[in-house]
Amino acid sequence: MRPAVRVVRSQDLASFPPDLAEAMRVNAERGTGHDRPQVLQVGRARDIVGRPLVAGILGKPVKPVKPVIRDADAEFADFLVRDNRHKES
Repeated sequence: MRPAVRVVRSQDLASFPPDLAEAMRVNAERGTGHDRPQVLQVGRARDIVGRPLVAGILGKPVKPVKPVIRDADAEFADFLVRDNRHKES
């Protein structure tokens, strides 16, 4: 299902700086209507994405965190493929 087309009136954007207003107008015209991947298994996606954040919060040195980020990124990419297949079935 395609998202509804959003119309942004110039008076709605009058209080914003011109460059930002233009970016908002274009985004409303061409954007997807959401700012993150739409997934069915929200909890699993949150766990994958949050793993590097938790490592950083726990104060793990930067060097060991990089593999955690790389692994989480690869796992999340695989997850999105599987989740999209599930949507299509």
